[in-house]
Amino acid sequence: MVRFGKSGWSTPVTQVNRPNNTSQALTSIAVRPGHADYVLAWASAQQDNGSEFADGVYVKSYQFDGVMAAGPSETSPYGSVAIGDQSNPAAAVAPDGTTYVAYQSPRNPAGGGTVYDVYVRAYDAAGTANPAPVLVGTSNYHLAAPVVAASNGSFVVAWTDLIAGNYDVYARRYAVAPNFAWTPSSAAVVNENTLGGAQYDVALAMNANGEYALTWT
Repeated sequence: MVRFGKSGWSTPVTQVNRPNNTSQALTSIAVRPGHADYVLAWASAQQDNGSEFADGVYVKSYQFDGVMAAGPSETSPYGSVAIGDQSNPAAAVAPDGTTYVAYQSPRNPAGGGTVYDVYVRAYDAAGTANPAPVLVGTSNYHLAAPVVAASNGSFVVAWTDLIAGNYDVYARRYAVAPNFAWTPSSAAVVNENTLGGAQYDVALAMNANGEYALTWT
């Protein structure tokens, strides 16, 4: 990681992950609105227990000066020693410091299957994780699920799903509720492709009013 200032200064390269002999990839970074704090999420190959099906998703929080605010946290619903992989992380931070990390996890981890579910795990400003990841939707195609956070504590996540015979883009908003107990809206299909074919590579953005927009391929 390297930080740059608006006047052109830069910091030395900083290693974010714990040293190991495997690959770290699929990095996502999010800045807390109105602050200079930021969060990094990444996928680490075979770090959970050394198995070929043990990729994990980790997240670290940093203060504005680059000092780490918390250690790496395993966002997997299976725990740090489970068989199966978690991949394609996407991070978002709300103005109150709540961090959301979306990721994929195989539905049949012991078999190394290709059918994935999309989850979101949240952390409060102190780094405390919600009791269990939120199951957002199913996905039969290995694609990332972007997430954005609103100023009122709600968040939106989008994903690609094979439901009506094609890979279509879906989005779901989760309304704010205390103690990480969000209320999900119905999943809305975003694209209106009547010619068939797959939609993928979803990008998601939100403004200060909680209105969001998506693009896809």
